[in-house]
Amino acid sequence: MPSCDCSLHTRARVDMLRPIAALELPIDADEGVSALARRARGGREATCASYRGTIAHFDLRSARVAFTARASTSRETNAVCWRDEHVVLYAADDVVVEADARKASTNGEEEAWVSRRFRGAGDVVNGVDVDDANGLLAACDDHGEIRVYELASGALTRVMRGHEGCVTSVAFRLKRGASECVSSSTDCRAMKWDVKTKPVPAREWDARTVKSVEEYDRERARAASGGETETVMDDGARRSFNPPMLHSVAVYRGAQSDANAPGARRVAASACGDGSVLVFDVDQKPLGTKGSTSSVSSKKKNASRISAGVFREGKAECVRLGADGVSGHTNAATCADFIPWIDRADIVLSGGADRRLIAWNWVAAAEDAAAAVVASRRRRRKVNDLAFAVDARVACVADTGNALSLYALA
Repeated sequence: MPSCDCSLHTRARVDMLRPIAALELPIDADEGVSALARRARGGREATCASYRGTIAHFDLRSARVAFTARASTSRETNAVCWRDEHVVLYAADDVVVEADARKASTNGEEEAWVSRRFRGAGDVVNGVDVDDANGLLAACDDHGEIRVYELASGALTRVMRGHEGCVTSVAFRLKRGASECVSSSTDCRAMKWDVKTKPVPAREWDARTVKSVEEYDRERARAASGGETETVMDDGARRSFNPPMLHSVAVYRGAQSDANAPGARRVAASACGDGSVLVFDVDQKPLGTKGSTSSVSSKKKNASRISAGVFREGKAECVRLGADGVSGHTNAATCADFIPWIDRADIVLSGGADRRLIAWNWVAAAEDAAAAVVASRRRRRKVNDLAFAVDARVACVADTGNALSLYALA
């Protein structure tokens, strides 16, 4: 199969997202899959949660359901995550449940496999993630808060506040010697948190005001021409009429090596309600602050650590994919994540309410927005979530129906 290159021909662009299977879940046709586990138990498996509380785990090698279990039928299940080989965590209304998969039962008795419950959320929990290195669990909720628990003791150690809307997703970063997470919210902002030291955000990005690479280049061209360059369409015209609420956030979880694109180890991606996808440098300081740009000498010295070429040497805050509403999603983007097995870490896969699945090259987009889309697939239903089976090199896509779709990726 062809490599992920922005110069792909039409046939290659289709082949990159090749549908290979549809696995039916043991749920009603109208129930829908609400979430997929991004932290899978294995590289050839996938775990789903439905709106009415069914947890289903697939072995992709046999294309069969390995086990199913049910939470209380009255509970809304919005997130699922594996802690280790046997322990799975899922959000049921305002509680995070820890369960032993070896005791999974299909008879509707939730207690049969539940080990313990993490309580205290202010409202319905929308996202969960685990920091393996520090033994922490983070859960975000509709109340706008993120709660952090010790996995060993189950104790609530910190409540982090800063968002003014529902917190839709939370993701821990792979950063040595620290415990940091990134969150997204319906208040149109993403935030970075230092989990161990502060209950307030260390940095935030507002999707309504962050300066993208495209906007920076346009301003520079206007200045170079003496202010005579006309803008074809302003931001309001280019984007969907929906506000850019952030529906998800993801960090790059693939291998970190010299093959990575500049800045790949530091980036996060968020799916926005206006149809765009934001890719931003989590370690970049706010524009206008001391240290927000790099000198020539420091750039040469730290070339492997900075995202100079992509984010214009610290003078732009994000790469905004599909902001024109034409090349990308034409309705809200619902989920986005980095394909973890691509060495350069430059491909983001997103799904949306427009029933489209799109693969983007965010590094190429910083140079030429027209080259951003490398593959696209039309689906029959709105995409709710996506995840990856790394060893199988398969993308798992969930929608409002009762089946899990699998796509082979070049």
